[in-house]
Amino acid sequence: MTILLSARQERFAQGLAEGKTQAEAYIEAGHSPKNARANASTLLRDSPRILARRDELLSCRAECNLAVVSEIAVQSHCTLEQHLSTLAQLRDEARAKGDYSSAISAEYKRGQVLGFYIQRSEAGKPGDFSDLSDEELMAKIKAYEAIDKAKDTTHGQLIELPKRDH
Repeated sequence: MTILLSARQERFAQGLAEGKTQAEAYIEAGHSPKNARANASTLLRDSPRILARRDELLSCRAECNLAVVSEIAVQSHCTLEQHLSTLAQLRDEARAKGDYSSAISAEYKRGQVLGFYIQRSEAGKPGDFSDLSDEELMAKIKAYEAIDKAKDTTHGQLIELPKRDH
């Protein structure tokens, strides 16, 4: 767990993890709204631990989402084989009706489940990661991958974690 300097920094990191803009999170953390955008940027530049904490919170949320989704799958007796079989059946039915768009869509979903397709995205602005060590860069990449995986498994819906007022 990344240790922050103050409760405000923790609230700021939590706000960023909730998807708020830097200025919104800065104000909600208890800072002055005057020049919030610039001051938030300065604070993040001077205290990289805030972003590390945000990434930590997002990674934890992603793990929780994955655990919940896995539990739901177990409770509903849903297996990977059943899921792939259902998609194959839907593909075959769509093809039989001449609905090739739906058949292709079902087959594409099967490919996604099997990991044939990788969704790639970039985060940040050019140069944001140039000053990071290899270890820090890999940690950021893993955090973003965990977040993307959680979004994929929950159809983009992240589970809200309770806010901590420490």
